[in-house]
Amino acid sequence: TIDASHVVFSCIDVRLKTGFPAPSPPLVKKKDKPRVVGSSSVIEERFKNVVAPPGEPVEIPDIEERYLVDGSDEEFCQDLAEKLKEEKVDMLQGLVKMLGRELVLKFFQKTQEVEASGGLLIMNGARRRTSGGVFLQLLRK
Repeated sequence: TIDASHVVFSCIDVRLKTGFPAPSPPLVKKKDKPRVVGSSSVIEERFKNVVAPPGEPVEIPDIEERYLVDGSDEEFCQDLAEKLKEEKVDMLQGLVKMLGRELVLKFFQKTQEVEASGGLLIMNGARRRTSGGVFLQLLRK
């Protein structure tokens, strides 16, 4: 072995030297504990006014005809977001640009059918999907 104790830049751990301050514990803010729903935990507050109880039918109104026929894509997407209670209007605009109004409208109608028949649950089954979540899940399939 090589003795490097006399070398200025040796590999001695300075934390082991006397007088070196001990590291302070990391400042981690504890989050509020989520409310337990069924067998799993979920923070319900975010979806309290948006999601109906699982199995309960929800009627989503049709998109107004003036937006379907004469409206711009932005107006169509704004009305679609309003009906789905979806905050991400820009995402819906991207879908309309990519897929076209007709295909988006077909998936909106499928979403209406699913919501009228009781909706979909999220993956862990803790709560029901939002209408916008159902729409996007149908698009993924």
